[in-house]
Amino acid sequence: MKSARDELDRIDNAILALLGERGRVVAELWHQKGAAGMPTMDAERERSIFARLRAQAIQAGMDADAVERVFRQVVGGTFWAER
Repeated sequence: MKSARDELDRIDNAILALLGERGRVVAELWHQKGAAGMPTMDAERERSIFARLRAQAIQAGMDADAVERVFRQVVGGTFWAER
C-alpha cells in the first residue's frame, strides 16, 4: 500500500508542477497579448481546447464531461498567474 501511496504522491507533485508551469506560460501569453493590444480571452481558442481535451479523454476511455470540468477549473484558475 505504501508504494501505491508514494506513486500517487509523485503523480500529485507532477500535476502541481505542471499547473505552475501552465500558469507561468499563461502569464507570459497575457503579457504578450497586452503589449500587442489584444484581449486576453479568446472564446474560439477556449472552445477548441475543450473539444480537443474531450476527444482525447474519450480516446483514453475517460469520462469526457469529468475531464472538461477539471480543465475548466484549471483554465479558469489561471488568473492567479497574473498576480
